[in-house]
Formats: sequence, structure tokens, C-alpha cells
Amino acid sequence: FEVGGQDYLTRPVRPQMLKAKVNSIISSLTEKKKLETKVEKAKKSAFQAMEDSNQMGQVIRFMDSSLSVSGYGELANLIFDVMDSLGLPTSIVFHHNDEHIYFASDGVGNLLEKKILVHLRENLEHRLQQSTRFTGIQHRVAASHYHVSVLVVSNSQDGAEQGRLRDLLGSLINAFEMRAVHVEEVIARNKRKAIAADILKTTFDSLGIIEKKFQSYEKTTMAVMDHLMAGMQEGLSTLGLTEEQEEFLLVQLDAAMEDLVALYAEGVLIDNSFGKIIEGLKEFVKYS
Repeated sequence: FEVGGQDYLTRPVRPQMLKAKVNSIISSLTEKKKLETKVEKAKKSAFQAMEDSNQMGQVIRFMDSSLSVSGYGELANLIFDVMDSLGLPTSIVFHHNDEHIYFASDGVGNLLEKKILVHLRENLEHRLQQSTRFTGIQHRVAASHYHVSVLVVSNSQDGAEQGRLRDLLGSLINAFEMRAVHVEEVIARNKRKAIAADILKTTFDSLGIIEKKFQSYEKTTMAVMDHLMAGMQEGLSTLGLTEEQEEFLLVQLDAAMEDLVALYAEGVLIDNSFGKIIEGLKEFVKYS
């Protein structure tokens, strides 16, 4: 027993006893092997569950850390952090309008990988009709969504491992897509804000010019009215007009003066309105 014996027989050997003991030992070894296989599977399942839990934790941490991203470079670095923790070299293409923005975890990249990701996005609708967003080329696995495509490099050739990688990449690409949409919205919002700021500045400058023109117009109008009054008073006494003619001219002068006064009043109202608009724009620009 100390050197590894399973059982023993005494002489004389009886064939039935030998057969029974051999069958018992074979059965015992078979059960032991089955038990070892079950233990190995249980260990593998436990380690896989731990790995899956860690991967899900990485996704959750990515979602938390990427809440405030505002640019594709920043988002790419966060994605690389997740993929590096899983030991997966990664390439990313963000699809923004007609532009394809490429990043690689090694900082250098590969033109072929970029072409694969762009092609995958261009054929996304067709792939979705076939219920797949994945493609596999040698040791590479790529997945695409509308705003982001991701390619990872795996050294494993195991079919089950490749299947788990696809499942993982399927979950990750959804998380990456959500943040890519957010970044696109931030970029669009900042662009609209910049355009609005330019329009406001142009409007503000134009209104300032118009206000100065109105102020100049007011001064000119008042000067014309004063000059006209002085000229009429001086000229009437030298023209030798009859009373009827003088009265007619004075009536015409009064009517013209009333029109000028009304026009001046409208100019003042317009000037005040522009002043309010300019003050409002000043406040808007201050807090925009």
C-alpha cells in the first residue's frame, strides 16, 4: 500500500476473487477520474465567472469614468485603458459625419486595420440584416456600430475563447457607442455655440455701427432744422412777399417742421430699441 498498491490477493489465487478485485479497482479509478474532471470543470467555470465579473466591472468603470468626455481622443484613451486591462491590443475608428477618425492603442496604428473598420461600418446595414456586426480575420476580431468600430487582436485560437471574446466585444461596443454618441453631441453643441457666438459678435458690431449712425443722424437732423428756421426768418424779410405769400410759406414750413420732428422722434425710438438690444447682447455674451 505504501508504494502505491490498490489491493492484494493471497495464494491460492481464486479467479472469481481476482476478477472482482480488478473490476472494483477499475470502477474506483473510473469514478476518481470522473470526479477529477468535474472538479476541473467547476474550477474552470469559477475562474470564467471571475473573469466575466472582472470584464463586467471594467465596462461599469468605463461608463462611470467616461461621463464627462468631450472629445474623441479622450474617449479613445479610456477605451484603451479598458482593453489594455483585458490584455487586448485595440484599434478604434470613430465615424463622425463623413469623417473616419482612427486611433490605435500602440500609438502607431495599422492602415489595414483602419480599412477593415471603415469597410465594416460602410457595410453595417447589410451585416445587421444578417444579424451580425462582427468580422474575423486571422487573429483579429472586429465589431462595428453606427458611431464607432473596434478591432481587437487575440492570440488565442480556441473556438470557445473566440466566442467569449465576441460576446465581450458585443457588450463593449454598445458601451463605446453610447459614449461616442455623447461626444458627437458635445462637438455639435460646441460648434453651434461657436457659430452663435460669431453671429452674436457680428450682430453686436453691426448694431453698434447702426447706433452711431442714428446718433449722427439725430445731430444732423437738429442742425438742419435750426439752419432752416434761421434761413427762413432771415429770408422772409428780404423777399418782399405779401402777407398771403408769407403765411403760405410759414404754413408749409410748419408742416415740414412737424414732419421732421416726427421723424426725429421715430429715430429716437429706434435708437432706444437698438440700445436695449445691445445691452441684452452684452449680457448674453457675458454668460455664454
